[in-house]
Amino acid sequence: MSKTVSIEEPFQLSSYTSSYRGKQKSTGSEHVFVNSVSSRSKEGLVTVTAQADGVHLVDTSSLHSVISHTLGPSTSFSCPAATLGVEGEYTTYAVVEASPDLVDQEEGGRIVWRWRDSLSPVSSEKQRDTRVIVPASERIHGLYTTSNPSRILAATQAGRILVLDSSSLEEKGSLSLAMDIHRVFLFQSSECSFACKPSLTTLVTASFDGSGFLNVHVVSLDSNDQLSQSAQFTLSHKGKAISDISCSSSGCFTVLCKDGSWGSYALSTAQLRPLARPFKLAILSPETISITALTSSHVLLAALPPDASPSVAHIQIWDLQYSVLLSSHSLPLPSVFSSSLPGLKLIPARGQAILSLSTPNSVSSLFVIPYSIPPQSTLAVAISKGASTKPWIQSGAPEQRESESKSKGEVERERVVASIKSAMASGKVSVAEGAFGAWLKETEEPSLDYNFVKELLEVVLSSVGKNTPPHAPQIVKTLLDRGRSEWASIGASFSSVVDLPESDIIHTLITLVKLHRQQAAPGDAMQVDGASATDLPSLSSFLSLCVTYPNATSKGIVLGLKKWVRDPEDAASIAQVLESWMRSLGQQRKANGEVGLLPSNKDLEKNEHGVWVIAADKKVKKGKDAKKALPPLPKVVSFLQSFMDACFLQLLQHSPSHKLLQQLQAHLLEEASFSDVLEQLRGSLEPFAVGHQKTLKEAAIPEKEKERQRQKGDWRQRRNGAPAVVGAVGTIGVYQVEELVL
Repeated sequence: MSKTVSIEEPFQLSSYTSSYRGKQKSTGSEHVFVNSVSSRSKEGLVTVTAQADGVHLVDTSSLHSVISHTLGPSTSFSCPAATLGVEGEYTTYAVVEASPDLVDQEEGGRIVWRWRDSLSPVSSEKQRDTRVIVPASERIHGLYTTSNPSRILAATQAGRILVLDSSSLEEKGSLSLAMDIHRVFLFQSSECSFACKPSLTTLVTASFDGSGFLNVHVVSLDSNDQLSQSAQFTLSHKGKAISDISCSSSGCFTVLCKDGSWGSYALSTAQLRPLARPFKLAILSPETISITALTSSHVLLAALPPDASPSVAHIQIWDLQYSVLLSSHSLPLPSVFSSSLPGLKLIPARGQAILSLSTPNSVSSLFVIPYSIPPQSTLAVAISKGASTKPWIQSGAPEQRESESKSKGEVERERVVASIKSAMASGKVSVAEGAFGAWLKETEEPSLDYNFVKELLEVVLSSVGKNTPPHAPQIVKTLLDRGRSEWASIGASFSSVVDLPESDIIHTLITLVKLHRQQAAPGDAMQVDGASATDLPSLSSFLSLCVTYPNATSKGIVLGLKKWVRDPEDAASIAQVLESWMRSLGQQRKANGEVGLLPSNKDLEKNEHGVWVIAADKKVKKGKDAKKALPPLPKVVSFLQSFMDACFLQLLQHSPSHKLLQQLQAHLLEEASFSDVLEQLRGSLEPFAVGHQKTLKEAAIPEKEKERQRQKGDWRQRRNGAPAVVGAVGTIGVYQVEELVL
């Protein structure tokens, strides 16, 4: 993917004019719906659902419809149609709001029509299938395809999410959120950073509660068609004030309000924290605006200027992590929109976006917006965009929201910070500590917001100076104590921090071992802190992080173990996990009574350069079964060697550990014998291994470097070329180079 950010010249895909003749019309304001086609065989297809027209499968590369279902001017739809493509066969699903073909007009908004088509010229179109999905009290809000071709999802305005069989349209599962669903964002769990457990699909829904506040739900769909809610968060934004919402697979959730303010949040199953300070857009009209998430914290925006008769639409790419404008493009509007202000809607479509423009008089146009963007947000790209961003945002701090739009918790937090700031400015440290302690007793929040803690520390830890009052030690101590046992953050540091000291890793490991031992002790045993059993990670999963941490050295591990492992019971607990790994790895190797030397097709995948590699290591690190996966055998053996160097004498003096030592010895002897057998194959297999490594190395060379090497030619040709060599002897300065050929 490109490392630069740019928006290419948009081009028109199609245009539609609606002349609806039915008795009732779709409740939606859009006359054309667009949806990306879920297909593994062909890219660049989108499903266009046109009111009073039909459903069309359009190829964005040829600008032609490859499949069309024309239904006439009396047909309307409730939501965008969804198309699922499997091996050249395309199945389209549409929710019909009104049509003369409906047996009962009360079925409108509840019935799904399905067509099966093929791009092959010899195949014939199959008949349309229909099925009523929801009862009379509900209406279908949207249809969504999943990574599983046998399942589609439907969302209702009553707050229900349905799992449907893609062939029979039978309901296989459901989940009720009991809220009016406004938007649904669907991601493959393998590509989603905030998917909390093994699942196929992760959904993020934006809903509004009875008070009108925005609620965010994270929902997981597993292979058994079970929907489960993983997390729920409430934001202080009210539905009437929101213009549009976006969410990316990396967890960047943004809310654009009608007053132009734009806020971003980092979404995880544990919290929804602000990603950056909100800012206000300028020049653009918040009433006619649309956003869609791209990669990381990049968001594509389309908006009209606040003119009465705008002639252009502004297309922009923003990085919400740094609040900067990365690229901008002006799209001239067709003349048909000169007399009526169009509404805008952006739809992502695999490396490009579709912009839908619709007017109240049922005129619509679709534009394809090609763009290039890096996969991750980086400071290097954003740092030079300050000057180009300044004209598009309002100067100064954003206006504060009205107090009635803030939640009770936000008001209380602002009040306690103001009280502490006033007390610290007067040098009354005890008063500040008392105000914080009183607020802490009354609050019901299990964890404190990141920005609140940051603002609080800025107040109590002011810069050192002659007139600076001492800091509030009790507040700092309380914040540190509340942050203890934050195991989720500790686990995340193994993948985000590159220089964790081995001593700190082992110290944390031993702390976890002691906590597990204390919780396994009788109920009257003394507890070190208040960590509950549900908060603690398993010893096996945390030890796996320690074993696979790439920057740990054997020497550092040995020193850390010698420093912190002082109780033989702690060493025995670690040895027990290592023994279970060795036993399980040996059983996996001898699966089905055979030695699995050759990887199966499921174990192979293409890397970023298109070369086939074994995917086992990648699955261990990133797969959703990471808690159950075993570390690689070389990593386990390496850690076991360091562990024995540091703790063998302790285990030897601890009689209950003798059986563990014998079992470990048996596993190691078995692996050593197996290695001796494999050693006999080294001579036969080494050419293939060397060839594969050469292929990997050559594939990683950029094309420009390959072309430069080709232009240099073979070394024999360069040697024979004059005047590089005179005879078989060349001179380099005062040195003489001679060549001896045997």
